[in-house]
Amino acid sequence: FLVAVQELVFNAIDANATKIEVSFDCENLSVEVRDNACGIPKEELVELGAEPVSSKVAGTRVHGARGETLYCMASVARLSILSRHRSSAATFLKVCEDGETKSFGMVDARTG
Repeated sequence: FLVAVQELVFNAIDANATKIEVSFDCENLSVEVRDNACGIPKEELVELGAEPVSSKVAGTRVHGARGETLYCMASVARLSILSRHRSSAATFLKVCEDGETKSFGMVDARTG
């Protein structure tokens, strides 16, 4: 569980976040990581969780560059990713469970 949280924080750091919030819900065994990073483009979000994907450039200083963290999480847990890329006005929500995408679509960021 701690390694998963660490990897999510590293993802935020690699995406140049300057603010990262981590909250735990011990009763439901869930964690939420929020950041102010650049967001994930819709095209990349479509692929996340279904296979290891990464937009990180090989050879740059990053904590991870193979895209395995979110893929592994989606294989063993319910994974919800809410993201708005800095170049887009739209916010998207992707939900994965047991290695499959359960839902994907645009959401109202105020209620997401």
